[in-house]
Amino acid sequence: MPIEMVVQGRRVRAGELDWLQAWIDEDPQWSRKRIARELCQRWAWVDGCGRLKDFAARSFLLKLEALATID
Repeated sequence: MPIEMVVQGRRVRAGELDWLQAWIDEDPQWSRKRIARELCQRWAWVDGCGRLKDFAARSFLLKLEALATID
């Protein structure tokens, strides 16, 4: 895996991806929507009006999942 990559307009490092996978594994019952909302809160991923960018985060998670299946 590259040291750093851009997914959904967000630059992420390999360490962040490792953390994200471990974090998701901690609560396997969470839906993608719940994970996305929690991720937005942890990363302060909000739009100009301060609303969580949960749709973008869900798309981000889907793209990461797709990349993982390519390897």
